Amino acid sequence: MDVQREMQGRVSLVAMPWAMPDAPSIQIGLLTGLLRSRGTAVTPHSLFLEAAAFFVSATQDLPPEARIQSADYEAVASRWWTVGLGDWIFRVEPFASPDTRRDCAYLDYLRAQGVDDGMIGRASQMHEHAARFLEICAERILEDAPRIVGFTTTFSQNIASLALARLIKLRSPSALIVFGGANCEGVMGEAIYRLYPWVDVVVQGEAERVFPELVEEALRGDPLTPRPGLSIRGALSTPQRALSMVPEARPSLEDAILPDYAEYFERLAASPLRGDIASRVRLPIETSRGCWWGQKQHCTFCGLNGSAMAFRSKSGEQARHDILTLARRYKCVEFEAVDNILDMGFFQDVLPQLARARREGMDLKFFYETKANLKHHQVRLLRDAGIQRIQPGIESLSTPILRLMRKGVTALQNIRLLKWAARYNIQITWNLLYGFPGEPPEEYARMADVTRSLTHLKPPGLVRLQVHRFSPYHDAPAEWGLELEGPAGYYRHLYDGEPDDLRDIAYNFAYRHLDGRNPDDYVLPLRDALDEWDRAHFQRDRPRLAYTRGPGFLRIEDRRPAVPARRYLLDEIEAAIYLACDGGATPAAVRAALRSEWETDLKEREIEDFLLDLTRSRLLYAEAGQFLSLALPSNPEAEIGS
Repeated sequence: MDVQREMQGRVSLVAMPWAMPDAPSIQIGLLTGLLRSRGTAVTPHSLFLEAAAFFVSATQDLPPEARIQSADYEAVASRWWTVGLGDWIFRVEPFASPDTRRDCAYLDYLRAQGVDDGMIGRASQMHEHAARFLEICAERILEDAPRIVGFTTTFSQNIASLALARLIKLRSPSALIVFGGANCEGVMGEAIYRLYPWVDVVVQGEAERVFPELVEEALRGDPLTPRPGLSIRGALSTPQRALSMVPEARPSLEDAILPDYAEYFERLAASPLRGDIASRVRLPIETSRGCWWGQKQHCTFCGLNGSAMAFRSKSGEQARHDILTLARRYKCVEFEAVDNILDMGFFQDVLPQLARARREGMDLKFFYETKANLKHHQVRLLRDAGIQRIQPGIESLSTPILRLMRKGVTALQNIRLLKWAARYNIQITWNLLYGFPGEPPEEYARMADVTRSLTHLKPPGLVRLQVHRFSPYHDAPAEWGLELEGPAGYYRHLYDGEPDDLRDIAYNFAYRHLDGRNPDDYVLPLRDALDEWDRAHFQRDRPRLAYTRGPGFLRIEDRRPAVPARRYLLDEIEAAIYLACDGGATPAAVRAALRSEWETDLKEREIEDFLLDLTRSRLLYAEAGQFLSLALPSNPEAEIGS
């Protein structure tokens, strides 16, 4: 082995399944860039991309119904992590000995959770081939004789990472195994350290604080220095524990190194799946950390930002520089922001500049998570800036339930955003959550009725409340009317250990309502209404509610399945009233708007009666004295609202 190759392999960084194959790992990219900027030789391994191709290839000689497709990998990664399917696929030697009875019990559990037999069969095929995949990965990593092998683990990357780490440790006992990532936050990281002795170091919190110094000490052969946020076993037989709490000081994002994604793109270019994946690759980018809303008021069900709620953001100049540099470096215009929430300051500096770049011919496109109480001009600016996909955390169409969640928005604001996103062709990812402690059951019948007015917009998913570690519901369940019953059911099928061990390693928890309610009973009207909405949305002739403006009139065409097909013709004043409700307005506000433009003696009560009539026809949504128009404009560029 030549010296250059040995040096290149001194540090290996590994991202295992079940990261999605159409985006590089930002965790690996950031640490690779950071270590290389300090002169450390690093070999990153995007093994999630390798896994998708491996499972497809391993089953290509089977009957068609048993073959693995790349879509099966992505279903495990994006949908079935909530029942531990990806972790189970890698519950193989050397992580765990074969146990047919245990596997059968887990597959029965999956069926009870709604996983179809076809998916279970294909997952079982992956399970049969997982040990061989681990062997191949270990051989390739150890070719470089790394001194340090670092794993990033989030959601269902845990068992795949633990299994490969043990295999590497068995073959190269001197290799220092380091774990970090979201699965290592708090007591979860302490549990990994305690239960899996082949893991030498667990990093809790933001790795930029401590990982580079840890690497340099290990490469020099120095004793590893205990630091806050580290659990260190080191080279001693007696474990050496550092404080697991994370210090208040956080690394500045302004000085952050750009992620190095070169290895991912080299691996993609050599992958047999490149034809399927290359055209939809997204570049992960980070422009902020933490959550500015969570700093003010932690949403009751949110378990993100376990140790890092404090919001920090890059400057507009830095964010723009990073976006353009990454686009130029990797010849990619699709970006996926990993930020938990869009910095509202970006509406003043970053987004106008991105909009200008698009007007000048650049086709930059983005995904961002944001809050739902955006104004009309802000939604339009999202579109102009190339933010074509958003996840706004809508969660409910009930203001009382949104208050229970501490979301800081109303149902009217959520519906308004759905409408404006549709107007500007912004794809919106959203769910309706149910099962919150103390929620009024009658709200679900009311929401079911509301959804029948919204079938011209994108339908949501329906998801029962999950209790996640670090959420207020988890930290003080009795105060919220819940009792935790232990880790979610799949953990006992995946991990060995005592009940306390499972509790510590778990992120998702089973619970019951202290008042004995069963939300699955009273959610039925909403579930049925959403099924109807979903079916209508995927028909060739989709539901439509749109208006066309002419000189002195406005015509509304209504082709929604829950409403008799109709056309409405509004005269000049009626049209002005309807358009004044684009962002939601009271009758008094509508009257003031009319009087500023028209000579009219319409009384507030007359306006209210007209608005109520339109509400009964489902052309408006009414809440707390405000009326919101629901029809989409045939000309989305028309200047109305603010």
